[in-house]
Amino acid sequence: KQIMNGKADPLSSTFHLGYNMLLNLIRVEDADPEFIIRNSLYAYQQEQALPELEKQCTELKEKLEDSKMDPEMEAKFVQYHGMVLQFERIRSKIRHLVVHPNNALGFM
Repeated sequence: KQIMNGKADPLSSTFHLGYNMLLNLIRVEDADPEFIIRNSLYAYQQEQALPELEKQCTELKEKLEDSKMDPEMEAKFVQYHGMVLQFERIRSKIRHLVVHPNNALGFM
C-alpha cells in the first residue's frame, strides 16, 4: 500500500564519466564526450538546483553584510582578545610558581 500511495524516492544520478569510458568514446568517431556529459541526468539535476543555490548564496551574502560590525567595536574585541591572552599567560606563570618544588615543599 505504501508503494502505491507513498511519495516516490528522489532519483539522484551518480553518473561520472571515467577514464576508460572517455577512451572508448574517443575510439568511436561520432561520439562526443562533452555532449554526453551535458545531456546526462546528473548535469540536468545540477542545472535544476542552480536557481535555488544562487538564491541561497544571495541570502547568505546579505546576512554577511548585515552582520559586519563597526570598526570601533572590532577594535574593542581585538583589545579584549589581547587581554584574555595576557590573562592566560599570567595564570600559567602563577600555576608554574605554585607547583614549583621550592614553593610547594612547605605545604607537604
